[in-house]
Amino acid sequence: NVSRLPPAFTARLVDYLRAGGGALLVPGDRTDAAFFASWVTPAGEPLLPARLAGRQVQGHTAARIEPASFTHPALKLVAGESQSDVQRALISTYWRLEADGADRDVVVGGTLQNGDPFLVERQVGRGCLAMTALMLDRRESNLPSLKCFVPLVHELVYYLADHGEGAMNLKPG
Repeated sequence: NVSRLPPAFTARLVDYLRAGGGALLVPGDRTDAAFFASWVTPAGEPLLPARLAGRQVQGHTAARIEPASFTHPALKLVAGESQSDVQRALISTYWRLEADGADRDVVVGGTLQNGDPFLVERQVGRGCLAMTALMLDRRESNLPSLKCFVPLVHELVYYLADHGEGAMNLKPG
């Protein structure tokens, strides 16, 4: 939930991602959408996987996550209703994310029931930048109070930390 980042950070982030690193952007109520829209690689390519198109405040009816839409590898563990309570998440506020469907480097990994993206990822070199539509604390949803929260965050971190690295274990002998 940072509003802006130093310009030198973007260049270092692009280098890190191109080399195979993974990062997660979690926008919040202080996030400056115009600043993040200006994030581009040195070649002028967009860095964010989706445009921050505005804050959605739900009012009396909470938005809900659509587990059946989870195609992202980091979300698959919490997608099944028999093993997860993610469908009980009630979201009061989130960022409406607009992903470019024609961009082959962008994948929507899961949506809300209204079709708005929940998680979007952009391939950057050998790495990736993922972005959620909501903060991962209790200010915008009850997600952190659900049993699925720790496995969800664990799988996201594990996926991003392992992205592009390949198998590092050696067979004995």
